[in-house]
Amino acid sequence: MSALFNTAEGNGKRQGRQRAKFFDDARGSALECAAGLDASVAKRVATNDRIQGGKEMLARVVAMLTRLVQRFDADEFRVREDTDRDDTDDL
Repeated sequence: MSALFNTAEGNGKRQGRQRAKFFDDARGSALECAAGLDASVAKRVATNDRIQGGKEMLARVVAMLTRLVQRFDADEFRVREDTDRDDTDDL
């Protein structure tokens, strides 16, 4: 539920970094859900076959949330190029 609520709250924020924070929290919650599924297999409450669909869905959710964090917290993930730099300066 935390992943859902944080995603919803992030969508309600106007500033990019605030949105990114909630999307990142939601991403962490989705990863915790995946760990919970793994724990259920380790404790023999469920089988790998039984949880596989859930793990695949969570992988897609985590990928989506990762892209949202990157989009709204661009300074954190942006690769910057120095276009004024001349590579011959190092020679």
